[in-house]
Amino acid sequence: MGTKLIADIRLFESDVPNTDENPPPHYIGKIYQYDHMECLDVIQRLLFLLRHRGFGFDDFDHLYLNFTPCIPHGEVRDVNRYNIREFSWYHYVDIGCDAQIFNHLSLEEKNLFILESAKKASILKAPEDQAKLFEATFDEVIQNGEQLLLPYKQKDNQNFIVEIFTRITDEVSFIPLIRVTDKNGVLQAEQELRSYGRDEFICQIGTITIGKTSVRIVPRKSHYADYYDLTPIKIEW
Repeated sequence: MGTKLIADIRLFESDVPNTDENPPPHYIGKIYQYDHMECLDVIQRLLFLLRHRGFGFDDFDHLYLNFTPCIPHGEVRDVNRYNIREFSWYHYVDIGCDAQIFNHLSLEEKNLFILESAKKASILKAPEDQAKLFEATFDEVIQNGEQLLLPYKQKDNQNFIVEIFTRITDEVSFIPLIRVTDKNGVLQAEQELRSYGRDEFICQIGTITIGKTSVRIVPRKSHYADYYDLTPIKIEW
């Protein structure tokens, strides 16, 4: 038991009360005219930066947002469902959403409502000492958009520091940046890589080895690495 780093935020909907007697909510898109892909870029940036900063919830890591007309529009309500261990890794928060109001919004207005609801729900469920961290991170993600450079991995030795960042584009492509500096902060090498999908990117950045004038990054061993035909990356200076 204890705080677990956030793993995912997902969007659901239900037109019946979100209680154990009723079927669980289903993915958003039938009651509400909305495709979760419209805000996936923001959610992915948010998740990557929150994990880097150590943000988590108490005893669960998946936050499920259930948009529903069963509570007043705009209300955010904690849900006490599935009090058994098998389902303890995810928690629901109900978001009051009038379908007629929502479905007449512009896409920009829909995105704003969805993301502000995610913010309110996350702060509601966050431990008290983590709420301000979430709010600051959320605001930074919204302000910077796809230009936000997200820290991902770092390795150093007695001479050099290797930092791996990524940008996440509006199309949810991951564009890594490798930066090498010496211990005095002097830039030795910097290289932006090609565009990757999420799983492809995570598999590409595996073991980091620092040489005298080079760094080598070997993909993680997995079926994804074979599927994407990933090969080691070498940067010299």
